[in-house]
Amino acid sequence: MTRSRPSSSLPTPWLGRTALLTVGTLLCLAVTPASAQTWRTTDLAPEAGIPLQFVVSLAIYVVLGGIVLAVAPEYTERMAARIREDAATSFISGLVALIVTFLAAVLLAITVVGILVLIPGAIVLSVVQVVGNTAALVALGSVTSETGRDSAFAALVIGAVLLSVLTLVPILGGIVRFVVQTIGFGAIAGSYWKSRQGRKRSDRPTTA
Repeated sequence: MTRSRPSSSLPTPWLGRTALLTVGTLLCLAVTPASAQTWRTTDLAPEAGIPLQFVVSLAIYVVLGGIVLAVAPEYTERMAARIREDAATSFISGLVALIVTFLAAVLLAITVVGILVLIPGAIVLSVVQVVGNTAALVALGSVTSETGRDSAFAALVIGAVLLSVLTLVPILGGIVRFVVQTIGFGAIAGSYWKSRQGRKRSDRPTTA
């Protein structure tokens, strides 16, 4: 009597797109610090370095954001809508989530097992940050331009242009980038927490 083998079919397109997003995230995380160092040490005139910084930042936002929209368009647009409805709550949720994540990372770093967990955790956190940042850029582009309301990718490009321009401003640029990234991260964290609480309530036994 032969046993039937379990099906080994996997959602290959979904896994492929997710892997592409992960690899793209890691590459951009590796390229960004190097690019920033190049802007500081380059022999180019300052007026040439500023356009270079703008182009590199814009390219990173658009390329990664385009991958995110290709992998999970509905989820990204849902997070963007959440940000448009209440950006302040998303920002607060993002701050809380960042603090909790930092404290958890410190506690995990104390043990050897925790250090092993931190490596895949950092990768997952980076991917989540990219998705959240994309949702925030889509929300920004859709509220600042009528063109961005008709297309998520157009909204992404508009939001990326605005953020890339603002980040050129000393001090203010860093603050704006932090706020945008925190809002995006908070939208995902808040959505996850809300869905988790909803599942807990649905799993509770009902009394007659």
